[in-house]
Amino acid sequence: MPQYLIVYLGGDQPSGAEEGKRHFSKYKEWLASLGDSVVSPANPLKNTNTVNSDGAVTTGGTTTMSGYTIIEADSMEEALSNAKTCPFLDIGGSLEVSEIVDMPAQKYKVTRIHRDSRNRCSCLALPRVFGDAKCYAKSSSLNI
Repeated sequence: MPQYLIVYLGGDQPSGAEEGKRHFSKYKEWLASLGDSVVSPANPLKNTNTVNSDGAVTTGGTTTMSGYTIIEADSMEEALSNAKTCPFLDIGGSLEVSEIVDMPAQKYKVTRIHRDSRNRCSCLALPRVFGDAKCYAKSSSLNI
């Protein structure tokens, strides 16, 4: 079944502990209403840093993303319908819903790289993994 990423953007902070508890209670009820379709609930984010194209690191993010949830649904329409009932919308937040692309598993069975007496790689698996003829082993043997 397709999986969907629901990203939490923005939203107002609760004015106090009681308001926070009420909101969290609504959020838990919403998750419970989704039942087994919830794959990964309540994943808040904190201490965000941004790595820029020049390698510089800046404190903070470039978006207002504050967390995410992953659900399963038969269609985007069903995922959007589920998202529309999320109590995060009640605190001024918005939600982005994206289908997660199911990528085929990459399986490589390389257990050991060997070099011959002239320090040439005698293992053909590693060059196939990296798509070229260069051996990436630095020593006489390397466990992967």
